[in-house]
Amino acid sequence: MSSLGDIIVDSIDEIIRVLVNPISRFVSRYSEDLLDLIVQTPNPDSVFTRPTNGGWPALYDFYWETMVPLSLLLWGLMIGLIIFLESTSYLFSHYHRTKLKKRAFSGLLGILSWWWIASLSLRFIDGLSGFLLPSLSNISLFDTLSISAIGTLGLHSRLQST
Repeated sequence: MSSLGDIIVDSIDEIIRVLVNPISRFVSRYSEDLLDLIVQTPNPDSVFTRPTNGGWPALYDFYWETMVPLSLLLWGLMIGLIIFLESTSYLFSHYHRTKLKKRAFSGLLGILSWWWIASLSLRFIDGLSGFLLPSLSNISLFDTLSISAIGTLGLHSRLQST
């Protein structure tokens, strides 16, 4: 009787192996690409010079050739308006003048440093997600545990029905 039981167990084991091998190959072949697609953050390949990958060169050129001059023009016009209003009336107290100067200086720093802050943060997030993401090829029990969990649930439901 034990030899018949061994034959049945070996047959079930072989059927499961035949069913799991294509799934295992598919998961091992495409899992890294799928995880990269989901987790990867697009970022420029250089921070302090013109990037060369993807759409980043066009964005870099647009920012430095269009947005920075326009922002500096608007910033200068606002500073000129504040200086004009400050000299022609007494709208601003000493407190408000110092606050306006501080805000104007921080706005100028924000205009000039936006590209570097944004590209550094994107590169940091991409590196952090690559560091935290486990490689599924290193997890040897991934397929085994998922299939055995399905088998255990099936066996449990079978025992509950009898």
